[in-house]
Amino acid sequence: MDYIVTAVRERAPFVEYLNYHIPDLIIVWDKYRDPMETFMRAWGENPSNASLRFQDDIILTKNFLEKAHSIIDQHPNDVIQFFSMRKADTEIGSRWESGGNWIGNLCHYLPAGMSEEIYNFGLTWGGLLANPTADDLLMRDYFKSKKIKYFLHCPSLVEHAQVYSVIDRKRSKFRNSKTFTDPDYKKFPIIEDYVVRMKHLDVDDFTPIE
Repeated sequence: MDYIVTAVRERAPFVEYLNYHIPDLIIVWDKYRDPMETFMRAWGENPSNASLRFQDDIILTKNFLEKAHSIIDQHPNDVIQFFSMRKADTEIGSRWESGGNWIGNLCHYLPAGMSEEIYNFGLTWGGLLANPTADDLLMRDYFKSKKIKYFLHCPSLVEHAQVYSVIDRKRSKFRNSKTFTDPDYKKFPIIEDYVVRMKHLDVDDFTPIE
């Protein structure tokens, strides 16, 4: 299985953090300030393989790989979502969702061969003009067209770091899971004003990247 992160150079310290915890991480760097081009290259990376995919602005739960593989082993042929901010996450917990409800690509699993199918779908995706940076909406439309359901796992295994979106700085920094627990801050980069903003913060957990 591949571990793939899409990343911009401004987030290099976050990528180092992920690479520390996931040594086999494949990094797909943005080349042209074009998020969709980066996402397309990432879907085209070893397209026949199963893959666990990340964005570059996340915090992992402790023992992330062990927890993720435990869930994947139960659903190896299904799409799995490992991050969510929905009210039902606390009311219902883990559940199956319609692919038409897909949103957010911070951390998810794609079974073998599906990244190639998404890549091919993206070549002619009708939503590109209206949503040129929305890889999650492209995936939503693909799942909807194929009537694919996905397994949404709770608690979330990653948290959204409270940093501005590189794509759109108008987006709120406070887009957090309602269920995420046990953050792993080892090697997480300390950045300006982050220490006082993170609700999960325990300063003693930090080991800054040199």
